[in-house]
Amino acid sequence: MPRCFPPLALLALLLLSPACQPTANPASAEPTTNEGQSLLDGQLLLQAIDSATFAAGPRDSLQHLLIQQFCEESKGYRANVWLGLNQCSWAIEKYRLDHGPQFVQRHGNELNVVLPDGAKRSFIHDLASERATYYQFRHYLPRDSLVCIEKIRESACPQLLLVQQRTGTERILDGTSFWSPRADAFLLQCIAPGCGERLEHWSVTGGSVERDWSIDFPANLLREVKWLDRGEWLLAEAGQFRRLKWLER
Repeated sequence: MPRCFPPLALLALLLLSPACQPTANPASAEPTTNEGQSLLDGQLLLQAIDSATFAAGPRDSLQHLLIQQFCEESKGYRANVWLGLNQCSWAIEKYRLDHGPQFVQRHGNELNVVLPDGAKRSFIHDLASERATYYQFRHYLPRDSLVCIEKIRESACPQLLLVQQRTGTERILDGTSFWSPRADAFLLQCIAPGCGERLEHWSVTGGSVERDWSIDFPANLLREVKWLDRGEWLLAEAGQFRRLKWLER
């Protein structure tokens, strides 16, 4: 197993930093609604919710595999959260590779996407530089032939790599992605150094990836996103839970 700081480990580091710690107990406060941000075709509203409301929401099948549940409940995970998150992240990738398409393969520090003509797109961990870089397979969207890879760089903005398996072309987006259960859309949060602080909504249709909206979003790193009806999400951050809702004009 490579020595690394994958997405979940990065999450743990951010959650444990003083800047990400809550200043109040959100569960004890009355839910309030802010004014939100107005966009061209509508408005996004944020509302505080309690932990029970968030827990009652549906789970995203792309983010929560059975192996992740086992990992989170393990004794080793609870004894050392940072180490547990790190090991879980690579155990989950191995599960996805074992049960995913055969043209996505890992050989040590090298992650390969094999194209129809036998050529390879290779993504290799960079452990030698001062800013180490790691690549982790997240999932494959067969309808759109897109391989989704997370690129993690120490002390830098994470990136989502969308590799078109039929052609080998690549789209790079800055931020951490949270996919819908239907894998037809995702939220992208930019918060790490070099990202700014924003939240974006992207749609995937016929292999094309298009941004629907982008808003300023000063917040802690999102731990989890639950997708409700289209245009409504439940967000779990460090120390608080919120509902994000899109209101059309």
